[in-house]
Amino acid sequence: MENIDKKISFGLILLLLWCQNSLTFSWAFAFSTRSTIATASGAVRKRHDRICKNSATQLFDAASFFDEDEEDEEEASCLPPGRRPEVKRIFLISDATGVMSRSILLKSLAQFDTCADEKAPYDTTEKNKEGDDDDDEGDCTSAGACDVRTRTFTFVRSEQALTNIMKLAKKKGACVMYTIAKPELRALAGEECRKLNLLHVDLIGPSLNALSKFLDEDPLGIPALFSPRNRKQGDGKTKSQSNLGDSYYQRIDAVEFCLKADDGQAPWLLPEADIVLVGVSRSGKTPLSVVLSQTMSLKVANIPLVMEVPPPVQLLEQVDPKRVFCLTISPSELRKIRTNRLERRGVKDIEEKLELAGKGIVVPKSNYADRNYILKDLGSVRKLCQKHNWTEVDVTGRAVEETATSIVEIFNQRFVGDNDDTSSSNSFSNSHIG
Repeated sequence: MENIDKKISFGLILLLLWCQNSLTFSWAFAFSTRSTIATASGAVRKRHDRICKNSATQLFDAASFFDEDEEDEEEASCLPPGRRPEVKRIFLISDATGVMSRSILLKSLAQFDTCADEKAPYDTTEKNKEGDDDDDEGDCTSAGACDVRTRTFTFVRSEQALTNIMKLAKKKGACVMYTIAKPELRALAGEECRKLNLLHVDLIGPSLNALSKFLDEDPLGIPALFSPRNRKQGDGKTKSQSNLGDSYYQRIDAVEFCLKADDGQAPWLLPEADIVLVGVSRSGKTPLSVVLSQTMSLKVANIPLVMEVPPPVQLLEQVDPKRVFCLTISPSELRKIRTNRLERRGVKDIEEKLELAGKGIVVPKSNYADRNYILKDLGSVRKLCQKHNWTEVDVTGRAVEETATSIVEIFNQRFVGDNDDTSSSNSFSNSHIG
């Protein structure tokens, strides 16, 4: 009996040892398998990442050869919701500076629910003479989210340059707008556009044709205002004459006068001024003076009015009050402008540093943008305006061109009048403003 028990016990011990070894082997196998799988997964993951990286690099390199139009579709759009951003190109062609065509285009685009890049590059004809048809988008100021991109070609005065531009417009699917004074070149532009099936607009041709019929005279066909032209004399001979006439030099004199009499620098020049602008600081006197002098050939002076400083004696005694225009602005708008000026000049940062360095000492702060001071400043100017019978002009939220137009209209009514016999040299038209 004892022998049987020993055998059973021995057998149970062997069974337990076998089970223990089997379990250990299973654990080891499972751990080994798990490690193998993890290692294999890590290798696969690394290989996948390497493949993706290489593929992305290859795709990036390939995309760099594509046209920039592909990138425009990924840019954020300022268009209304639901409208797909699509870049439209407009080519402006001019035989001079291109200012007129640019102005007409911007005024036309303002009537549409769209946005355009207002910093389009101005290209000369050098590339076109060389036959370079590539659109140098890298030189373009990107409109970002804008869906209209313009490109201006200036001083286009040869058939070869014009033909190259038309081919580029066809390649880019652009709309062509041109101002060309020479009849032959203008006719070629229209013919090339029709041949290439390009949407085109002749901005100056219809006006020249209508005026030619009305005046019963052929246009000169001279581009810009700076080319010499031939004038017939009494003996039938022709004499070369430059278009830099009296009006041009009058405008130059007006701009020089504006710079000399800016910001009250030369009060002794006030009696010579056609218009005198007065107002508080940062009311827009200098930009308005420049616009009036450059576009209207008016001699404009401007004087800042400050509460603590009396106005110049020349302004009060030697200038016709009808020539003085006082610029006013809302207090909130003026405060924003002055606060921005202080921040850009770092005045607030300097005040904070002085406070920290003063250690309890009260440092006086600038009241330039203080609301109470601004209200007193504007009130003081209005009192002067009423006392001396100056014309008050509110510039709040108005463009400089809009304010200039209003001032010119008042100026013409006062000093030119509605008499048809008035000499045109004494009148100032506001048609050039804006």
